Amino acid sequence: MKTKEVDLERTREYRKKIGSSYFMDKFVIPMAIKRDVKCLRCGSTKNLDIHHKHYDIDKLTYYDLETLCRLCHKKEHSAEEGE
Repeated sequence: MKTKEVDLERTREYRKKIGSSYFMDKFVIPMAIKRDVKCLRCGSTKNLDIHHKHYDIDKLTYYDLETLCRLCHKKEHSAEEGE
């Protein structure tokens, strides 16, 4: 039971951190500008999302993020759930 409590707390910390303007200013906006605002999988420039490769607050860096269109983002999460 302790592990679930720790995981829940880390999830809360992660969500708080990614919801902050600091996170947007330091990671998301520069990434979108640097990567020409297009999906890294299919090249689409519409309906873009930021995908987190890891949901671990200790690994939250610029390199943990990738710009994906909504369709590729859904496919990525579907593949992750199937593992």
